[in-house]
Amino acid sequence: MDARPSRSFWDRKARPIAAAALLAAAAAGLFAGLGTGTGQDPVTPPSTERVTMDMSGAAAKCAPPTAELLRTADLAVEGMVRSVSDGIVTMDVSQVWTGDPVDVLEVAQTSGATEVLLGGTSFEVGQTYLVAVQDGRVRQCGYSGVTSPELRALFDEAF
Repeated sequence: MDARPSRSFWDRKARPIAAAALLAAAAAGLFAGLGTGTGQDPVTPPSTERVTMDMSGAAAKCAPPTAELLRTADLAVEGMVRSVSDGIVTMDVSQVWTGDPVDVLEVAQTSGATEVLLGGTSFEVGQTYLVAVQDGRVRQCGYSGVTSPELRALFDEAF
């Protein structure tokens, strides 16, 4: 007669199988989380926000911008222009002060809007801009423009 106690089916077969399955699942989850090595999640595309630069209803004169009014913006970001094509400015966003997180900001331009809103200049590839958006439109009157110490100070004060 064997002096060893009889082991149940769970001890002999099911427990080792369950442990092996658990280890395999953990390993699969670990390797899936490594991605492609590019530092970007290969499954989640960048978030993109599209706004307009519309001059309809623009005021003839503007009061100086204030931090108090800038705080009411739906979106305030800093980004570098990646491209300007077919009336769409595409910016890679590096900072979001307010609003939903966004990786890319697309600005649809109307004729003449850029020069008026940005103080006589237009969007240039490689240039960095601070942009405030209200109701889907780029805010005018000094709330959006080329990154400068003065505009950055206004954004920092507001947010």
